Amino acid sequence: MCVSYPARVLAVEPGVVHLVTPDREIVNLDASSGVVLSRFPGQVLTEKTQPWVPGHVYASHGYLAIERLLPGGRPDASDGEYYYPFPTVLFTGS
Repeated sequence: MCVSYPARVLAVEPGVVHLVTPDREIVNLDASSGVVLSRFPGQVLTEKTQPWVPGHVYASHGYLAIERLLPGGRPDASDGEYYYPFPTVLFTGS
């Protein structure tokens, strides 16, 4: 089944499109059909749901490394004002 999501593309690799939704859920779609392959929360289970925006993303063989940044943070600000608190990089696998 193909589902419509208001989402931002994180990365694309052969056969898979990786998205993040406004509520920070990671959704992986089949690139040719749009079928949802997997979906899961984009935060660590022990952390409170706090807004973050994706920075650099690397995808390979169904795995993602997502740099998490604070909304409105500036690269020239201090690390604590730019990067999301620990874990700053989220490693996931679909």
